[in-house]
Amino acid sequence: VEFQISAELNPDSREVQDALRNTRSAVQARLVARADGRTELEAMIDRVSALPPDGLRLPEGPLPESLVFREASTRDVFSALGQFANFNIIFDPSFVDDTVSVDLQGADLSTALTSVARSTRNFYRITGPQTVTVIPDTPAKRREYEEEVVQTFYLSNADVAETIDLLRLVIDLRRLAPVTATRAISVRDTPERLAATAKLISAIDKARPEV
Repeated sequence: VEFQISAELNPDSREVQDALRNTRSAVQARLVARADGRTELEAMIDRVSALPPDGLRLPEGPLPESLVFREASTRDVFSALGQFANFNIIFDPSFVDDTVSVDLQGADLSTALTSVARSTRNFYRITGPQTVTVIPDTPAKRREYEEEVVQTFYLSNADVAETIDLLRLVIDLRRLAPVTATRAISVRDTPERLAATAKLISAIDKARPEV
C-alpha cells in the first residue's frame, strides 16, 4: 500500500515505480500458476476484462472472406463491416474521414473493427444494442467515453484491508475505500474492471479452514 501511495504521489520516480512493480510481481507469484505460466487469477481477469457488459456483445462469427480494402474511405469501411455483421455503425461528431488499406479476410467483427480503428487513429465503443460508435482516439475523447460506475462489494470472510491491498496490487484499482461500519468495499471504475473485481473477490472471499 505504501508503494502504491508513493507511486501516485511520485509518478516520475523510477525507483518508486520499480518497487511497486516488484511488489505486484511478488504477490502474483504466490498464486498457483497454470500450465501456460499465468496464474488462474490473471487468466480469469483477462477473460472478464475483455467482455463487454451483458447484452452488448459483438457477434463472434467470421466476416466474408473477400473483405480487402484498398485506399477506401474509412467511413465506408466501418459502415461495410456493420452491414456484413448486421450491426449499426455510427460516428462521433468529431470523426474525420480518411483513407485506409486493410486486409480483413477471415476476421470476425471485433478483430476487424480493432484493426481498422488502430490503422486510422480511432477507437470504438459499444454504445447500445447492436450499435458501435467510432471515435477519434484522443485523450479527451477517451475520457468522454470511459463509462464509470460505483459498486459496493460485501465480504463474508475475507479481511477488508487485505482485500483492498490485493485489489490495488492485482487489478490496479485506484478509487476504492472501505464502507464505514460494514464489511464492504466501495469501488468506482469501468464496468469491465468492476466485473474483474467481482470475480477476484469471489475467488478470495472463502471461509478459512479450521486449524
